[in-house]
Amino acid sequence: THTFSATTSGRVTATLSSLSPDATAVAGFAMGEWTGISCVERIANDTAVQATVITGNVSAAAQLCIRVRDVGRFTEPVDYEVTVVYP
Repeated sequence: THTFSATTSGRVTATLSSLSPDATAVAGFAMGEWTGISCVERIANDTAVQATVITGNVSAAAQLCIRVRDVGRFTEPVDYEVTVVYP
């Protein structure tokens, strides 16, 4: 889980930019609100692959989070990269 702060309202776009060593791996990929303790998922894709995009909107400044997780399909360690664009 990775946290970040949107400073104003607007569109938030997260891309699962890479998965390695297996670019065809399937992962859980979610965006949500950070409570200070946990990530409350609002948008989730449990069949995300490399290049999957999730998009949402925030109506005001907010603490947000991105989560990447194993959904029971990894057979070896997986490195990942996520790109997030936010206001």
